[in-house]
Amino acid sequence: MDSNLPVSLFKNNSNEMQIINDEIDEEEENEDQLRRHNELVANLEKYLQIDDDTIDQFEKSTKESLLEYENQPRHENELCRLRNELISKNNEIETLTRMLNDEKQKINVLQNDYQKKLQICEAEKERAIMTKNQTHELLIESKTQLSNLHNHTEELKHKIVSIEAQNSNLTIELQQTKTMLADLQHKHFNLDISHKTNIKLDNNIKQLQEKYNAQVEIMQNQIDGLSSKLDDKEHIVKKLEQRCNELERIREGLFTEKTDIINELTDKLEDQQNEIQKISYLSQRVMKLEHKNKVLGTQNEDLEMRNLELLTELNSMKSELSRTKVLQDEQTKDIKMANECNLVNKEQNQGPKKKINQNSDCLRIMENEATLIEEDFRKMQQRLVERLKNLEEEELKMRGSHDQSIEKSLITHLKNELAYTLKDCERVKSLYITTYEDKQALLKELQNLKNPTKDEITKSCINCKKNNSINKNIKSDLFDLKSLTNDYSREIESLRQHQKENEILIEDLKRKIALQDYHDDLIVQLKKKADQFEQFINITKVPLEVVENSTQTNDSLSEMSLLQVMAKKYAIELKTTEKSYKDKIQNHENLQASLKQELQDLNEHLKIKNNEIETLKCIILKERVKIKEVIIEKEKEAKNLLDHQTQILQHYQKKILDLVQELNDKSDLINAERESVILLQKQLVDIKLAFSKREAVLLENIESKDLENNNNFLQLKEKYQCAKRTAQNYKTYSEEKEKHMVKEYTRLKEGYKEAVKNLEDKLAGLLKENEEKYNKRLHDVKMEYLEKLKEFKSTEEISSPCRSNDKCKDI
Repeated sequence: MDSNLPVSLFKNNSNEMQIINDEIDEEEENEDQLRRHNELVANLEKYLQIDDDTIDQFEKSTKESLLEYENQPRHENELCRLRNELISKNNEIETLTRMLNDEKQKINVLQNDYQKKLQICEAEKERAIMTKNQTHELLIESKTQLSNLHNHTEELKHKIVSIEAQNSNLTIELQQTKTMLADLQHKHFNLDISHKTNIKLDNNIKQLQEKYNAQVEIMQNQIDGLSSKLDDKEHIVKKLEQRCNELERIREGLFTEKTDIINELTDKLEDQQNEIQKISYLSQRVMKLEHKNKVLGTQNEDLEMRNLELLTELNSMKSELSRTKVLQDEQTKDIKMANECNLVNKEQNQGPKKKINQNSDCLRIMENEATLIEEDFRKMQQRLVERLKNLEEEELKMRGSHDQSIEKSLITHLKNELAYTLKDCERVKSLYITTYEDKQALLKELQNLKNPTKDEITKSCINCKKNNSINKNIKSDLFDLKSLTNDYSREIESLRQHQKENEILIEDLKRKIALQDYHDDLIVQLKKKADQFEQFINITKVPLEVVENSTQTNDSLSEMSLLQVMAKKYAIELKTTEKSYKDKIQNHENLQASLKQELQDLNEHLKIKNNEIETLKCIILKERVKIKEVIIEKEKEAKNLLDHQTQILQHYQKKILDLVQELNDKSDLINAERESVILLQKQLVDIKLAFSKREAVLLENIESKDLENNNNFLQLKEKYQCAKRTAQNYKTYSEEKEKHMVKEYTRLKEGYKEAVKNLEDKLAGLLKENEEKYNKRLHDVKMEYLEKLKEFKSTEEISSPCRSNDKCKDI
């Protein structure tokens, strides 16, 4: 067997293949042993049948010989010898039956082992198929990753192209601004030179007016952009409202995902709190800047003697602004309190929370507008201060170079400008007063809104707590019921397994009972044979007594006594075997009765458990119905609350929109008259500095992004190559493995066929040898038996003339 099998030549998995080959060899050897045993058992059965036939023939011949012997009682030695041969043959038959049973048991054990090994081989085969499928899936995943990487590289290339385009646009803008700066510097130089003549002054004034108009146009464009942004925001608000309606519709489906939504809302609230903190930080910064303004105002008191009235009015405006800030702080505190209340009711009161957030957004917008107005006021103040300084410098210059008529014209012009600025201040003051009154009205409305919402939120909080406690109790009851059902299901499974085991035991007992019936039949047959044998012995006693009376030696008496002893022993053994079989039958009957009783008990227990499970199911269904009713009621209450809050919110949103429109109109009026000629130069310088800084930052960002993109591209290229290599390796490995498996399969198939042929040849040879041996043995037995019969007949023929001669002598 081992010499015929080929050796595996696959280098990667040599150890695994050797183990597989060893297992296959063991399986083949075990299969060969099974076949041999099966063939031996079949041959033994055949030979036993032949032996039974020979024994029957032998018994017939012995009976005939014994009948002949009754007529001639002198040949008792031959009869004893034949009986001994019969006993020996019976012993041989018993030994052969035992051997047969042992061989059958061994064959059963081997069959079980082979079945287990076969199952192991099938499992290994399935595992190999699974590994093959996994490698195929990995290959597909690697291909998808490669395609994703290609797409990512293309996106990065597009981004690089867009960044280069932006860079080129920025360079063009920089050149344009440089040209503009050169033009402005040239114009400024010309203005400095042309201060000497009145004509040049008039031209400069006209140029300044033109620039002022251009600036006004720019500001109007900015206002238009802001209005477009506001329209976009309004569109976004409408979209958000539509989304809110959709969310209310989908709310029933998202009831189970409340916990995730709560977490998201908490994060959003934290972000809002951070924004509020930032706003407070900005307000503090504004206060510091105001303090610096006051310090600068004290330093510039000598220069602002002409504008004392304006400064007093400005101080009053600042006091009003500080009051508005205090009110804003109070409002932020109220918003924080509302947010804390909202955190408590975040599960079922999302609607009020959104309304409060929207109100807080409106307040922030108002605060931002107030800060813009403050900045505008400060800029106006700075413009006045700078304008006065410039006027004083111009007066000093004009005193040395121009006549009194020019000075008078300048003074009148300056007076007109002062009057214009005073009018602007008064208009700003009136705007501040109106905004302050609007703010106070809004605050009152918000407070009126907060009071009923707080009451509703507290009520909903109490209801939520009650509902949470009820839900927790229901969940605990459900958990207990689930645990009980699990326990009962486990008990039922264990009982079913026990029932299956009992069924298997019952089947085994039935088989044993069938065997017992077979043994009983055998015992009956043996009893019949024993009775026949006793009758035969009784028949043989009469001629033996006649022989004793006549002529018989001491040797024949001893042989008869031995025969009687053997018959008694045989009878005793039969009785003992009969008793043992009866005991076994009683034990089996007792076992069967006990198992039946256990089955009945188990069935009763199962019925009880099934009834308990049905009752538990009914209880669970009732509890579910109750829970659903409670949930429906709570949802109705939440919907009613949401509808009420949405109505209130819509009413106040309309008011806020009207106020925002008024504020926008007023801010447009303020922004229309904001800038002057002197600030234009400073703004240009600031723009130049900011643009240079922005250019430097953009260049740095572009360089860093280029480096990052290059690094990412290299990393992606390396990953792509690695993935390609791994895919190629997997492919080659799978192909080599498939080839190796095919080779191994063919090799094993050929080896298996050769081994089967060798086994068949060996078995045929063994069968022939055994047949020849048994035939020779039977031939020898027959020949011996025939020779003995011939001798017996010859002795009888010799004794018959002797007896006739004796009779003649007596006569």
